Amino acid sequence: MSTVIPLLAGIFVIYFLISVMKFMKKKIKLDEQRIEQTNQFLELYKSTKDIN
Repeated sequence: MSTVIPLLAGIFVIYFLISVMKFMKKKIKLDEQRIEQTNQFLELYKSTKDIN
């Protein structure tokens, strides 16, 4: 019984780390998209400002 608890704890830690990594990957992708959209908006804003 005493060997089962550390094993389960290890499995849980690995599962938790994998979940965090997946979440971070999604977050990084969303951040990249947001930065890209912001850049596009700034370019549009600059181009409209140049026209006026």
